[in-house]
Amino acid sequence: MNRNNNVEYLNSASRKNKKNQQKNRPKVNKRTKRLMAIVAVFAVVIIALGWQIGDGMNQIHEVNSQITEKQQDYRVEKQKEKGLNEQIKLLNNKNYLQELMRAKYYYTKPGETVYSFPQNSNIGNE
Repeated sequence: MNRNNNVEYLNSASRKNKKNQQKNRPKVNKRTKRLMAIVAVFAVVIIALGWQIGDGMNQIHEVNSQITEKQQDYRVEKQKEKGLNEQIKLLNNKNYLQELMRAKYYYTKPGETVYSFPQNSNIGNE
């Protein structure tokens, strides 16, 4: 009978190991699951807010580039306006207006004769 006490069956040892493994296995309880869910929701919110901030920064950059473009257009138009205002002042001057009419439209006073000379000065030099 002594002999029977020293013998162990393989099945009984594996059963004990399985029971010990199940006891040592970490249990995932409700608190851990809830914590993981909260962290996941928080991560999604942070990602969404980051996306919004990035989109807002992109829109700000586009608006700033449009402002710069419009400021350049404004400067060009302001220069054109200055030139047109100078032309208006000159056209209000009777002497300038008479010169312009004579040069551009060959306007003459009664009894005057207009002679037209060629504009190209290289013709006589060849």
